[in-house]
Amino acid sequence: MRHDDSLAVARAEALGALLQLVGYAVWQVAECEDALAHWVAIAARETRGIGEAAAEPIVAKVQRKTFGQLLNEIRDADVLDAGLVDRVQALVRSRNWLVHHAKRENRGVVNDMARYDRLAARLGEIAEEATKLQSELGRELEEYIVRAGVDRTAVDAEAARLQREWGYAE
Repeated sequence: MRHDDSLAVARAEALGALLQLVGYAVWQVAECEDALAHWVAIAARETRGIGEAAAEPIVAKVQRKTFGQLLNEIRDADVLDAGLVDRVQALVRSRNWLVHHAKRENRGVVNDMARYDRLAARLGEIAEEATKLQSELGRELEEYIVRAGVDRTAVDAEAARLQREWGYAE
C-alpha cells in the first residue's frame, strides 16, 4: 500500500470514528428531548387523570415540537426546577451548534489531531450531559407523577413494562 493510500485509510477511519461520536451525541440529545416532551405532556398540559389512551394523542402532538419549543413551553409552565431548565437550555444550544454549525466549523478536522481531539471531547460532553439530563428529567417526572397521586407500584410496573418492551429486561 502506498503512503497516500494509507493516509487516506487513516483519514477515513478517523472520520468514521468521529461520525460515530456525532451519531451518539444526536441520539442522546433526542432521548433527552423525548423526556422533556413527556414533561410537557404530563406537567404543562392538562392531562391529569385523563388516562393513557386519551393522553396518547397529546403526547404525539407534543413530540412533534422542536427541542426549543419544548423548552419554552416547560419554562412558561414553571413546573421544572430552574437549574434543570438552565441545563436544558444549554443542551438546546449545544444541539443547535451540533446540527447547524459543527460540520462547517470543523472542515478538515481529520487532518489536525489537536482539533480532532477537541471536537471529539466536545461531542462526548454533549452526549454525556444529554444522558445525565435525560435521567434526571425521568426521575423528576416520576416524582412529579407520584406527588400527583399515581401509586408508586403503578409507576414501577410501567417502567418494568417499558424495559421489557425495549429489550432491556428479560
